[in-house]
Amino acid sequence: MKNLRHIKIFNKSFLFIGLLPLFIVSCASHQQFYKADIIGFGADAQTSYAYQKGACKNLHSQSMPIDLLYDGKSMQEALDVVVPRGNNTTLYYATDLATDRIKWVRRKVAKYDKETKYYIFLLTDGLDNASVQVAKNNKQVRLFSPEQYRSRVERKLKHATGIFKNGNDLTVYVMLSKGKDIQQLAIDNDLTDEQLADYLDKQFSCFQYATRGEVPELIQEKDFPTIEKVIEDRLVNNNLDFRVAKDYRNKRIRIIMTNAAGKEARLEGTLKSTFGKYKLVNVTEEGIIKDSLTTKFTKHKGRTLKELSTSKSRENVFFNISGLKDSETGKMFAVKSVRQSVYDGQLWQPNTEYEQRPYVRPNAYCIFLIDGSLSLTDKDVQAEISCVKRIINIINPDIKL
Repeated sequence: MKNLRHIKIFNKSFLFIGLLPLFIVSCASHQQFYKADIIGFGADAQTSYAYQKGACKNLHSQSMPIDLLYDGKSMQEALDVVVPRGNNTTLYYATDLATDRIKWVRRKVAKYDKETKYYIFLLTDGLDNASVQVAKNNKQVRLFSPEQYRSRVERKLKHATGIFKNGNDLTVYVMLSKGKDIQQLAIDNDLTDEQLADYLDKQFSCFQYATRGEVPELIQEKDFPTIEKVIEDRLVNNNLDFRVAKDYRNKRIRIIMTNAAGKEARLEGTLKSTFGKYKLVNVTEEGIIKDSLTTKFTKHKGRTLKELSTSKSRENVFFNISGLKDSETGKMFAVKSVRQSVYDGQLWQPNTEYEQRPYVRPNAYCIFLIDGSLSLTDKDVQAEISCVKRIINIINPDIKL
């Protein structure tokens, strides 16, 4: 298996593409930001970015992440070479590296941008059995047991994106393929499906984390190809962006959301403007519980600005709702379609120009942790890689992989 850090052509293009956002992020306007990295793990771990091994060294000299707005080729190349095969599973160690990488990207690339959301996608088929020794060899950390490493992972996830007002959202999705090792575990211990699910939940609880809102449940499937549907519902359909024309100032706006079962929920608010700052006031909800409602400004879909003031050239106000839950069940309300109306004083007028499917804004950094242990067949590994590609396409449908 080739080491990606030794492929000079890849690293040069990696660095050139990665340097561009440093200028963009520092500008007044917040441009689209969607980057990713990969950590493949088996007997050891291999990264799609260069870093120095040793205590604390990996926080300093690193190469830039892959730009997934414009560069599908680099991600494809990384997926082709970055998943090492090995006879161990180093879940804790790979997650440890991921938290260090997120800190570096947040500080050096995103420049502490408040809009950027961070995601860890962990794909595996088994339980950790070698992270302690690998960490001693590579990171020179003083760990003596897997239990200590579990605590370390939990602690580092909580601090990976900062705390208090300066923090960013981080969500971790853990996807477990119940392959032959997990199936044998259930057979050897005579576990029912319910007992097995409960055991696995406890074993993987240290990885499950969300800075805000509901922590994603452990996704357990028999194979990887069926997993991305769950990701789409959680990642896209629970995070709704919509825009309102400035011409509707002082008018009542209604957003009607429909889920796959045909159930409707609605949000209403009056668009107000004070000194060029727009917001929805007197907001009411029906059928949903909203975790947050934020105001942004946009020239067009997917591009937002940091500042709250706006200029005459921008016709729309851009709103985002995340953490939507069904008010009756308390479970996630997965939005499938959206329509908007405005009240003209007599009737609700449909505004079909603003009908849309929900999507994820590209202000995101994703890091994929891909299991390459020998308990997975080559077909299984390819299924993991295909799953990663589908997740990338969910967030950015225009990327070519």
